[in-house]
Amino acid sequence: MYDEEVGLEMLRGFLCGVCVAFIIYGIGFNFGFWGKEQNQEKPQQSPSISRTADSSAKSSARQEKANAGQSKSKSEAKTSQEEQKESQATQREEQGGRETASPKGRDTLLGHVESVERPSSISGPMGTVQGPFTLIQLTLVNHDKRAYNIVGFGIHLIDTEGNVYSLSSDAMGTLFHRRMPTFHMETIQPGMQKTAYVVFAMPADAVPDKLQIRPHGPDMPTFVLKL
Repeated sequence: MYDEEVGLEMLRGFLCGVCVAFIIYGIGFNFGFWGKEQNQEKPQQSPSISRTADSSAKSSARQEKANAGQSKSKSEAKTSQEEQKESQATQREEQGGRETASPKGRDTLLGHVESVERPSSISGPMGTVQGPFTLIQLTLVNHDKRAYNIVGFGIHLIDTEGNVYSLSSDAMGTLFHRRMPTFHMETIQPGMQKTAYVVFAMPADAVPDKLQIRPHGPDMPTFVLKL
């Protein structure tokens, strides 16, 4: 009988201890005594997450900057190409303007007097011819679409009094033997030019005023070149 009472007392004591332990655990859980270390460890992960986010943001910024640099380079290259194209177009327009500077639809032979001399005689390998002479060096430029045949008998010199002079065959022959270029019989192709001499026998007191040049061939106009 005594043993049974002792056993019951021990059982009641054990049960009471278990109940007290549950009560203490529940109170401690409600007040946060358990799981505190776990809760305190969570904030330690935040810096790592923040650093990862910052690193990702910086990487994105660098990528955007690199993309912007590439876009700027492409834009500059495109601008340079456009400027080059515009420059080439301007050059083509300027060249076209020079090519079409001569009036279209009519014969065009432009001339420029390089020099005018009044020698009293002209000497060469075959001897000396006596003047006085008017020796003219001129350049003729063909802006037409057809060739011009310049011959000696188509060139005349007119003085201020209106007198007309033909080329001196003797003086022209002397220049030829001196291997000087002369407009005796020259063909000027379209877009080409020729520089040569013409010489006329004329009085020393006569004043040369202009040249008349008529290319050889049918329906050729007469060009006048002021001296």
